[in-house]
Order: sequence, then C-alpha cells, then structure tokens
Amino acid sequence: MFLVITAAANGDNLDAAREQLRLGHTDAAIEVLQQQLAKDPATVAASILLSEILLAAERFDDADQIVESALAKNKSDAGLQRVLGDLRFREGRVFDAEKAYKAAIKLDSQNARAIYGISRVFDATAFRKKASEMLQVAHAIDPRDPVIANAFEEAAPRSAAVLARRDAEFAALRSAPGAEPSPRQRALERWIAVTKALDGKPAFEPAAADRSYRLPMGRLMDGRRLTGGSLPIKINGAKAGLRLDTGAGGIMLGSRLAERSGVKRLAEGDISGIGNGPAVKGWIGYAPAIQIGDLTLQNCIVQVPEKGSTDDSGGLIGSDIFRRFLVKIDFAGQSLDLDPLPGPAWDGHSVTNRYEGPELAGFSQMLIVHHYLLIPTLIGESAKAEQTQGLFLLDTGSQLNMVSTNLAPEITKVHGSLDRVRGISGKVKNVYEADKIVLQFATFRQLNLDLTSFDLAGFSRGAGLEFSGIMGLPLIGMFASVTLDYRDGCVKFDYKR
Repeated sequence: MFLVITAAANGDNLDAAREQLRLGHTDAAIEVLQQQLAKDPATVAASILLSEILLAAERFDDADQIVESALAKNKSDAGLQRVLGDLRFREGRVFDAEKAYKAAIKLDSQNARAIYGISRVFDATAFRKKASEMLQVAHAIDPRDPVIANAFEEAAPRSAAVLARRDAEFAALRSAPGAEPSPRQRALERWIAVTKALDGKPAFEPAAADRSYRLPMGRLMDGRRLTGGSLPIKINGAKAGLRLDTGAGGIMLGSRLAERSGVKRLAEGDISGIGNGPAVKGWIGYAPAIQIGDLTLQNCIVQVPEKGSTDDSGGLIGSDIFRRFLVKIDFAGQSLDLDPLPGPAWDGHSVTNRYEGPELAGFSQMLIVHHYLLIPTLIGESAKAEQTQGLFLLDTGSQLNMVSTNLAPEITKVHGSLDRVRGISGKVKNVYEADKIVLQFATFRQLNLDLTSFDLAGFSRGAGLEFSGIMGLPLIGMFASVTLDYRDGCVKFDYKR
C-alpha cells in the first residue's frame, strides 16, 4: 500500500512525524502523532496522518479507533470520511466504504482520493465503466498522487502510444547502473513482451463466442474424496489435463507440458501462491491457440514454473479465461457448460456496467478484485449468534474450507497446530482447526465443522482488501452446480440434484 500524506502541515509535531516516516521510523512517527492527539484530540490533520500510517501497517483496529474518534468531533470533514472509506475497503467492508467515499465527495467534490476510492468500489461491483470514468476524474484533479497515478497507469490500454512510452522507460532503466533489475524494470519487461506477442488482439479470445459449449470435466479423486475437476487441453498436439481453479487467474502450465507443446518464452515471471516459502521461479509464455474440448481459445498467455520448482505434470486453468460466457461448473454432471451471456453483446474486454436483466433471477452478487471471486458472507458461531461481515474466496482449487486466523478466534474456539496445507509457495505454517462456524451467503446458511484456519494476510495484501476465508471443494461440492457471470459480477448456487 502506498502511503500518501494528504494532510496539510499543522505544526512542528506533524513535520516531525513526517521526518520520522522519511527516515523509515514508523513507530517513532506514530508516537509523535499520538502525543499530538493527546494534547489536542480535535487535530484533524494528525488524525488523518496517524490513521493512514496505522492502515499501511495493517493495524486496523487502532486505525479504526483514531478515525471514529476524530469523526465524532469532526463529522463534516471530507478527509476523515475518505480515510474511513480506505479503512473499510481494506477491511473488506466494501459497501461501508462506498458510503464513506460518497460522504467525502458530497463534502468536497474535488477530493481526488475519495473519487479514486469510489472507482475501486465500482470496479469490484462490476460497474467498470463508472469505475473508469471516476478514475479519470481523480487523475485529472490530482495526477501527481502516486496511488492514483499508479492505478491510472495500470488501467492504460495496450495501445501503440503506451507501448512506445513504456519501451522508452524500460530502455532507460536497463541502461542505468545496477547489478539486479528493479521490480519496475521486470514488470515493464513482462508487460512489453506480452503486449508485443498479443499484437493488438485480446488474450484468450474464443474462436466463436456466440454459441454454447459443454466441456468434459474429469473428477480428480483421492480415494473416494473429490479433490477437484480436470479439463482436457491440447496445445500444438500436446495433451494434458489441467485442474479447474476458480481461485487462480489465467493458465499455468507445467514446464514439461510447456516444453512439449512449444510454448514461446516471453519473459521471466515469478509465481506465488499459498505457502510461507518464496515465490517460485518461472516465466511467461505465449501459445497461439489452446483447444479445450470443442472450444478454441486464441492468443493465450500462460505462466510456467521452472523445472523442479513445483509439481509440473499438468497445471491449472482459471475460470476467468471463460469470462465471455456464463460459466456453469457441474461436478455432478462432470462438465463445464459455457453459454452466451444474457443481455447486450460483450467483447470480453470493453469496460461496461453490469447488466441486471430478468435472465439473472436467482443470481447473487459477488465481488471481483483482480481474478479473485469474493462472496459476501455473514459469519457466526451459530445461526442466532452475532454475525460478522466478511468476504470468502470461491476456490475450486482448494481441497479445504478455510477461515482466517484473524477472524476465527473472534467467532469460535481454535485448536492446535496442523501440518496438512501446502501450496505453490510451499508449506503453510501455523495452521489450526476452528470449531463450528455458520456461513450465510447468497440464499444459503451452512454449518461448517472443523474448518482449517491459517493466515490469509498474503492474499488480502495482494488484493488490497481482507479475505475472511476460502470456500473450497468441500463446500462447493455440496451444490449440484455453481454458475459464474464475470461480466455482471454475480453467481448462482444450485442445490437441486
């Protein structure tokens, strides 16, 4: 998270705090600001700066206390409302964040950070055209704000003008002295290589998007226990089965499969995921076409781990590559059914606002942040107990239902350490077992016994908002089918068999 000092100078204490931040002394800056607020609790600038520092340090409860206390004395301050929105968004309380951002904009229509904040809410809730418009407004107001500027840069299309600008920046970084390429240089290298490979064409473009497909999906089993679904793919004659993973984005191919199929290597690119180890070494590749059943996807960008870095016998296929369709995952029928989206035609990449027509009756809202599918969920120890709002990741790649260690002790009892969770980044440390928890989502209420509990901070930090848990196969497999609509940000759980 970028830390941006938006408060105006307000005395020597604020200047001293900023100097401590510049020197990297976060705790000292916090102490200076706490002393300032102890002398003058109504100091808005100190409250905003301190809450931003605490939020960046992921001390959410402390930040909440500072913001709420300041708002009790200054309800009409746009800066405080904006930072409350930032806090609520990071906590995963997206709809509360929306209220705070709107309050800030009502108080100050030129508050660029609040306008940027509301654009993030719109993007997560599938109002992507509104999100784009709000981001442009925020950037026009304050193009030097690094948070806004970075988001604006990331949203830039893969046009010739943007390519030329990034090519020039990459050349300058590459010629600068230094033993190791900077993260920015590596990111530019990947972006440029992918952009040139796509040559103006969208990635994962279906050869025909106006028809339905039924793709065969094999069952992955451990004895009598379902551990996942597998889709058969073919690349340049090489065949393999890839695990369907709604928690992943794009396609990851094992190194042996990538080698057999002649995938073109574009650039280096580390791969990270669940686990306490470092990201594994890998690379980004390009395949002109991938065949899945009778569906052909063109212009495919894939990730490939280096040999020996992980199990590279097959790979993973994220459901987001089928975003041009309604995606029905049918474990019982052993198929992945793709149907044209209802309502207006969509090319899969143009920014649009969600369609809310009658064809989507029975669907419930989900949030989409990056490739993560997040289900708004109420969590409690029982149906009658006090419930907490949260976001659960819908993840067919997970063989366990999981709850965050930040949340579980507040809801139920948590028991001793387990040794049974591994991911791309290795073994997961500090894994526990949580007693019964009731999850209420969409139109369902589900009692879950003995959920696995571990730290989801890495996921949350990467997405920019808090994950309360993961809905894995044990829960997803209880439904006859789950249907995803990426364009409109909604999901349908069908319990009928």
